[in-house]
Amino acid sequence: PAVGAGVFLVLAFKRLVRERWRLTGRRPDREDIRYILEHQLCGLDLNPEALKFAALSLYLTALELDPSPTPLAELIFKRLDKTGTLLDVGKCGQVLRDKKTGKTVPLGSLSTPTPSLGGRRFDMVIGNPPWTKLGRLAAPTLTALVRDVAHRKGVGAETVKQLQVDNGIPDVPFVWRALDWAEEGGMIAFALQAQHLLFQQGTSAILRRSLLECMELTGLLNGSALRYSKVWPAVDAPFCFLLARNNKPAADSAFYYLNPVPEEALNREGRMRLDPDTAMPVAQSLARSSPHLLKTLFRGTSLDHSIVLRIGGHPLVQPLGEYWHALGLKHSKGFQVFTKGKDASHLVGKKMLETKDQVGFEIDVSRLRDFAYPEGLHSPRDPAIYLSPLMLFRESPKPDRTKRGGLLARDEVVYNESFTGYSAAGHAHGEVLVRYLHLLSYSDIFLFYLLMTSAKFGVERDAGLKEDIDLFPFIPFESLTKGQRERVSAFSGRLIDGENPWEEIDVLFAELYGLTPADRQVVRDALVIALPDTNTQKHARLIPNADIVAGFAAEVERILVPFARRIDLPLRVQVEEVALAEAWRFIRIDCSRSRPDRPAMSSAGLAGELAERFWASQIRCHDPARGTLVVGQIAQNRYWTRTRARLLALDLLNAGLDQLAGDKGSLH
Repeated sequence: PAVGAGVFLVLAFKRLVRERWRLTGRRPDREDIRYILEHQLCGLDLNPEALKFAALSLYLTALELDPSPTPLAELIFKRLDKTGTLLDVGKCGQVLRDKKTGKTVPLGSLSTPTPSLGGRRFDMVIGNPPWTKLGRLAAPTLTALVRDVAHRKGVGAETVKQLQVDNGIPDVPFVWRALDWAEEGGMIAFALQAQHLLFQQGTSAILRRSLLECMELTGLLNGSALRYSKVWPAVDAPFCFLLARNNKPAADSAFYYLNPVPEEALNREGRMRLDPDTAMPVAQSLARSSPHLLKTLFRGTSLDHSIVLRIGGHPLVQPLGEYWHALGLKHSKGFQVFTKGKDASHLVGKKMLETKDQVGFEIDVSRLRDFAYPEGLHSPRDPAIYLSPLMLFRESPKPDRTKRGGLLARDEVVYNESFTGYSAAGHAHGEVLVRYLHLLSYSDIFLFYLLMTSAKFGVERDAGLKEDIDLFPFIPFESLTKGQRERVSAFSGRLIDGENPWEEIDVLFAELYGLTPADRQVVRDALVIALPDTNTQKHARLIPNADIVAGFAAEVERILVPFARRIDLPLRVQVEEVALAEAWRFIRIDCSRSRPDRPAMSSAGLAGELAERFWASQIRCHDPARGTLVVGQIAQNRYWTRTRARLLALDLLNAGLDQLAGDKGSLH
C-alpha cells in the first residue's frame, strides 16, 4: 500500500528470487522470475506517475535478475496493472467530496472495499504510508473503517464505539487495514509518525490500545530522538518503525522496544546504533494498560516508569483540572489574538501580562501596561479566569530552574495564550492554594511527570500542553496537614524573596507523593539527561569526567557490597583505565580474595578492541581466573548516571553475584 516509486517492491522482488534460489538450490530462470513478478508482489498507489516509475524499476530488476536476458524479442513484459502487481487506486478508489466547498479527498488504498484486490491476502504488508492529515472530511470514513476492522477482530462493542480517527490522520488506519490485507500470522511492517502511534493520549490512546488487542507486536523502533539528523534526512517529524504479526496476542506476548539516541559521528553518516543492551522487552499487556509506558521508556528507564506509576497511583491524587473544577474555580489558557472581532471591552483598563514580562516568581501587576486590544480578540475568554489570586503556568518550561515554574499574581491580570492560568478567586484559602500550586510547578516531580507522560513535551516540541497540566495527579490541598501548609507558606515566601529553597521544595513534594531518596535521584538524573532542550541534550552526549565515572562506580559498589557480604564474597568496584578505547569508559568489579598487583587485563584490552566494533552501548568481560568483571560503556554522560549504576547493579544481582567468581568466563 502507498507503494510510491516501488523501492520496497524492488527489494522484496530481489529477496524472493534469492530465497527461491536458496530453497531449490537452482538459480531461478526467466519463467520463475516472471512468476514472482506477476503473482507474488502487489503495490497500490493513487499517483499514476509514481506507479510508472515503480513498473519501470520492476522491469529493470527482472532483466537484471534474468540469467540469460536475450534474445530481445523474448523480453516483452505483461502490463503490471493487468497482472494485479500494480494497482492505480486513484482511478478506482473512493473520492470524498465536500458539498459546500467542492474540495475532494481521494482515499486510495484506504477505500472500502480496497479496489481490485479480489480477496487476495499476503504474507507480508510493508510500507511508509502518508502521515499528512486528510482533514475532517476524511475523519468519519476512516473512523468507520477502523471500527469495522476492530469489530471483526473481536474488540468489545463499547470500545469500538469510542474508536475515532481525529483529523483524518491516515497512517494508523493503514495499520488497521493491513489486518485485512495480511494472512493470519502474516507480517506487518510500517514506518509511521511516532506522534500518532506511540505518544498520543485521549482518543488516540484508545485507538492504540485496541490495535494492540488485534495484533502481536514483535518490535517497535522509536526514532524520535533522531528526527533532525541524516538518519532520515527528509523527515523532521518524529518517526517510528512497527513490526507485528497478524495474530491476536497471547497473554504473555512481548515485544522489543528500541529508542536510538543521538550520536553525531554515526548520525551524520546516516546511521544509528541499534543497541541490543537498550532493546527493552515490553509485555504487550502492559503496553495496552499503561498509556504513558512508551513515552516514559523513550525519555527514561524502567525505574522512571515505576515512579510515574506511583505518582499517578497515589491514593489521594486527582487530575488537577478536575480538582480545580470540583472546587468551582476557573482555569484556562489566556486570550487569543489571531483574528479580531469578538468584544473585549470588558478587559479595557486592566493590566496585561506579556511574554517579555516573565521576570521573577511573582508578577508586579502595577508595572504592567494596560490591555492593548480594545478593537477585539479572536477569543477573549471568561473574565473570571483573570481574577486573583492566580497562578500562571508558562507554555514552555525552561531548564533554568528559576524560570521553570509558574508566576504568582495577587492582583487581577489579563494574560495571553502563552500562559495557562489557575484562579483561586472565591476560595476560602485561595492565596495559600495558589502558593501550593506555585511551589509544585517548580518541583522536580512536576517537570519529571510532564517529561515522562506528555504526548508532545519532549517529543516534537519543547512546550507543554494545557491538557498535561490538567491531567497532572494533584494531591488535594485539603489533605495537607497544618505543618505542611505552614511549610508551603514559608517556602513560597522564601522563593519570592529570592532565596531559592529548591531542596526544601523537593523534599516536601517527595514526602507528599511517598518518594524515597533513591527515587529522587532517579528523577534528578532524568532531568539532567532527558529534557529536550539543546543544552541538556548536549550535556547528555558529552564525555563523562572522572568524578562522574567514579560516582557511578561508587554507586554500583554501594548496592552490591551488602549482598556480597551475605555470601562471604569480597567485592570492590573501581574505575578501570583502558587506553585502547577513547570513546568508552570502564569499571572493574573485583571479587578476588587477595589483592595482587593488577596487570593490564587481556580481557580489558579485548574490551577496548571490541568496543569499537560493537553496536552495544555496554559490554562486559568476565575473567574468572582473577574473579573480576570489567564493564565498559560508551563515554557519554547519559550512560553514567547513578540511575544507570543502579540498573547495572540490579542486573548483576539478578544474574547472581556468585557468577562473578565462577569458573567460566563470558563476554556480553
